[in-house]
Amino acid sequence: MESQRARETGGERGRPASSRRPGLFSRLFGRFGAGGDGRLDIRVATLTGSEASDEDTLRLVRAFDGRPGIRARRLSQPFTLEPAIDEAQALAATAAAGRRILAQNRADLLIWGEVPSPGTTANLKFIPAAIRGEEQLGSIGPASTLSLPVTFESDLAEVLIAVSLSATTPVTEARAAGLAKMLPFAFESAMAVVGQLPSELTARERATFHACMGDVTARLAAMRNETALLEPACEHYALGLKSLSKDEVPLHWATIQKNLGLALLVQADLDGDTARLEAGIDALRAALQVLARNRFPRTWAAAQKQLGEALYRLDAKTGDHELIKHAVAAYQAALQVYSRSETPNQWAETLHNFALAAQLLGEQVQNAEVIEKAVDACRAALAVRTREEAPLLWAATQNTLGSALFLLAKQSRKGEALDDAEEAFSGAVEVYTVHGVEAGAQIAERNLARVRQMIERRGPRDSVSPRGETALPNDH
Repeated sequence: MESQRARETGGERGRPASSRRPGLFSRLFGRFGAGGDGRLDIRVATLTGSEASDEDTLRLVRAFDGRPGIRARRLSQPFTLEPAIDEAQALAATAAAGRRILAQNRADLLIWGEVPSPGTTANLKFIPAAIRGEEQLGSIGPASTLSLPVTFESDLAEVLIAVSLSATTPVTEARAAGLAKMLPFAFESAMAVVGQLPSELTARERATFHACMGDVTARLAAMRNETALLEPACEHYALGLKSLSKDEVPLHWATIQKNLGLALLVQADLDGDTARLEAGIDALRAALQVLARNRFPRTWAAAQKQLGEALYRLDAKTGDHELIKHAVAAYQAALQVYSRSETPNQWAETLHNFALAAQLLGEQVQNAEVIEKAVDACRAALAVRTREEAPLLWAATQNTLGSALFLLAKQSRKGEALDDAEEAFSGAVEVYTVHGVEAGAQIAERNLARVRQMIERRGPRDSVSPRGETALPNDH
């Protein structure tokens, strides 16, 4: 039978296929915004710190003067870092407070920060009106920082503008459309500056410029479907990590590692480069050394889910079956955070991916219990991936369910599992055919044909015959 792993590794025998999961790039990239006019509303909080001056804040606001499509104003109310046990909790609480202020004002972005001693640098952070998905390319998190000289010149303002636009999640479709038009021009202006940064910048300032431009580049790649931009995005992330220390700025460092890892995995998904895939795994694992579940739970869960996907793919390429165990563990970790009630889509996708990995592991170690967990995961995911609301996702999960049931029938000799597999594949064929997804329909049809052959060859309805346990040929 044909399967995703068969296509990746040259073929496997005796196992119905799981439908090809959408490429990471196609799942992350999509259309952005809608038509119309609208100005982005940016608020700048008064900078804090013993060395901060009123002029430092006003200079930030003035940097946006004369920029078409942007209105920047000073925030009228005080805004400071929320008190908490540690920095991670403080940043999370501060971001939540900032989003409440933005909601009250129907604004799109809040810029805040501090001027530490000796008073030469403003460490700026960005709070968007809504949280971008943790699996979005170039997501600027609560710990992301742009260190800007307090007396910055107009050229460095171009970088501030680009980073601010990239960090923004507009509250209306009209503003989103405006952002989609503005960001490419802001990106070009900022890139010209970053290519020739002033020599007087400190190493840390340079590093934050590059790290933030990595986010800008990655987000623009997503908005415009320009895969070629992923390479320079990764280069900027790498330059940022050269001068930013895990010990000194652990959360910012981990955010960069996470974003680098995702960009690398998207590239690997597109070009099949194993070395790039391994580098993406290393970056995600580095991020998880710092990111803790109890601090940034959704960021941690997203990194675990991405790690699971990467390990699954690397196992397919290398045949190192220890990797699939780690993939299963990563998905299980993500499911400690994702839930049907709060994050239904991420929960269902993670369950589906867990089922793909678990059935492979169960087949490798000849453990029916592990395969049963894959079956259960598919059935749980189908509570969200319904045929009415998400027909293609439903079909993909039905195909994965059929594959798991087939393997379960082979190992447990339960004839009803074959009947259930036939029903699952039949449903997948119907939906793929109706929606014109020829490749998916062909895979499901071949899987269905093999299962029906097994049903015809089996003995009593409650068992699978010995002959039925032999490996079945693949279709190519």
